[in-house]
Amino acid sequence: MDLMKDHFNAYMKETATSLQQMSHLPAKERLLYFFRQHIAFLDLKSEWLQVIHAHVCLRPDEPKPDFFSSAPYNYLFTTISGLLEEAKRDGVAGSADPVLTAHSLIASLAPTFYLHLKREYKYTVDQIVERFSASILEPILSDR
Repeated sequence: MDLMKDHFNAYMKETATSLQQMSHLPAKERLLYFFRQHIAFLDLKSEWLQVIHAHVCLRPDEPKPDFFSSAPYNYLFTTISGLLEEAKRDGVAGSADPVLTAHSLIASLAPTFYLHLKREYKYTVDQIVERFSASILEPILSDR
């Protein structure tokens, strides 16, 4: 699990740095960038994440960590909700609630769901990015 923590910490640092360097761009573009990076990370690490999740579930006598309080979840939530709040101020997030929307977006890309799309539907990374953007992100981030 420590190895996965290291990988996620590197991912967080890399995306945070990139988003900071892109701060001159509209929130919509940065949010789309963030999800492209997140899906690429899932592609590389989803098998590991599924194994870790199974390992945690197989320890019935040990208390389960609160996933919503974990550093990875907090990073995803803070980043996504912050960008959504900014997009809303920019007038491109309509009536979307940043809190509910951020949690929903995170849930929609759970590693098990991602693997299901790849295995059952044979989607490529590019297809997932494209369809996630077109079906979920673009409707949320449209000028209304």
